[in-house]
Amino acid sequence: MRPLQIQFFLSYAILGSLAPLLSVFLQEEKGLSPSRIGIALALVSASNLISPTLMTLLADTRLQTRHILAMAYSSTALMLGILLGPTNWTLTLILMAGYGLSIVAMFPLQDGLYFSAAREAQRAGKPVIEYPRVRIWGTVGFMIPSLLLYLWLQRSSDTHPAVIGAIFCAILCVTWSLTRLPPVHPASPAPGGRVPTLEAFRVLAQPGTRWLCIGIGLAVSCSATYHHFFPLYLRNTLHLDRQWIPLIINLGVIGEVLYTLAFPSLRQRIGEKGILLGGLGFMTLRMALLSWFPSLPVAIIVQLGHGLEILALFVLVPMLLDRLAGDHFRNSMQGAFSMFMGGSRLLGTLLAGHAIEHDILHALGVAAIAGTAACLIVAFGFQGVAPAPHESHP
Repeated sequence: MRPLQIQFFLSYAILGSLAPLLSVFLQEEKGLSPSRIGIALALVSASNLISPTLMTLLADTRLQTRHILAMAYSSTALMLGILLGPTNWTLTLILMAGYGLSIVAMFPLQDGLYFSAAREAQRAGKPVIEYPRVRIWGTVGFMIPSLLLYLWLQRSSDTHPAVIGAIFCAILCVTWSLTRLPPVHPASPAPGGRVPTLEAFRVLAQPGTRWLCIGIGLAVSCSATYHHFFPLYLRNTLHLDRQWIPLIINLGVIGEVLYTLAFPSLRQRIGEKGILLGGLGFMTLRMALLSWFPSLPVAIIVQLGHGLEILALFVLVPMLLDRLAGDHFRNSMQGAFSMFMGGSRLLGTLLAGHAIEHDILHALGVAAIAGTAACLIVAFGFQGVAPAPHESHP
């Protein structure tokens, strides 16, 4: 499992370099307005409608996951490299779409690779490292670039270092994918020749999971107001210097490590549904507080619960999905869910960009109301999924 841990570290370092400053980069280096930034970022989300589903289907039926990942990382480095140069509005949109097609496929593929490798280890009687203990390396990978960027940005008059750092990490990912990742081969064909992706969607539409999908989809849609535009909130509303933005965002990521380590204890004390509701509830509260009390102390304080939101949506949810998957559509289950989430994030990003053009505080307030609805849907509609045999549980 160690090669996978390092893979998670390197891949999330791409996001750690770019995500905290991407909207600022598009505003200050590319001259885009908030509504145009919303369109550009929505194209990244729109890629979820195509790329993860296609790539995970290939991983289930045709190609080794490590080869698909290497192609995705190569495309990421290429798109970002071109974006560094002079671009007009049309080319910027094309490059953001190309970046999205590659980057959004990485994470469901990596999740599927872990769960497939875990199943093989379990059958061979070998010990299995739980997913949170592997995923936590992604959290650490996200944090490290921010420390380096703080020093780099103090000596730079623009935000280009963020993009350069992401390109460097993507190149490292290509090398690691091809040389160190385990060669997990496609599974045997599904009984009756069923298409893995369609099998995954059939499971997601079942009564036991449809309300989870609806609730999480609504949550992802409204959370785009925060996750995509919080850097602009810090820059434009609180007038913070650019080098401080990644550090403030990573205060929440530090908490992510602590929440992930505490996952077994939290699951025993409040249950998996409690973790989901806690994460969604904090997401809603954070946007409400930022709307009501726009100040630097509040922007820092609300980072304290960020890790619970990430634990719920990006650690626990992939585990729930894997329990519902069969061996012949294990990768496709992650990809199908990413496609559904991508559509939600696309809509949320477009609406957020338009709303923030007029008033970012009002946009955060409306998103908090939508987040409350997401909490209620999960609270009353989702009944949980039984743990897998190899997972520790109460």
